[in-house]
Amino acid sequence: MRLEMEFVPRFFTAPRGSFFLFGPRGTGKSLWTQVTFPEALRLDLLDPQSMHIYSARPTRLRELINGTPAARHVVIDEVQKVPELLPVVHALIEERRRLQFVLTGSSARKLKRSGPHLDCPMHFEKVRRGCAHAQQQYIPLLRKAT
Repeated sequence: MRLEMEFVPRFFTAPRGSFFLFGPRGTGKSLWTQVTFPEALRLDLLDPQSMHIYSARPTRLRELINGTPAARHVVIDEVQKVPELLPVVHALIEERRRLQFVLTGSSARKLKRSGPHLDCPMHFEKVRRGCAHAQQQYIPLLRKAT
């Protein structure tokens, strides 16, 4: 017997800017990004080869994006696996404002423990297990001084 999976639309819409999407495994974060951003440039850090490549040299992300000039959205799945990518993402957000980054993860705690990488000008979403909707929380992680 094969189980059919159904996409359950979330009540929230993606923010205009870059954002984190955190939640337990199996809540549909990756599927939501695939449906919402079908043309996005994707980086899956659950793939051992990708994790190894980007943890050894995080600046490869810049090379990947520069090699795909038509990209408007960049999805990085399981970003907590390579927190060293966050400074690169932050720099790219500052340089290329037309790019939207969507960073998914199942452990915000691991990112917070990894160091001072959370100074990206981003928001976050939390997805709760067993809910047909996400808990909307657009919370700036750091505001620039004016």
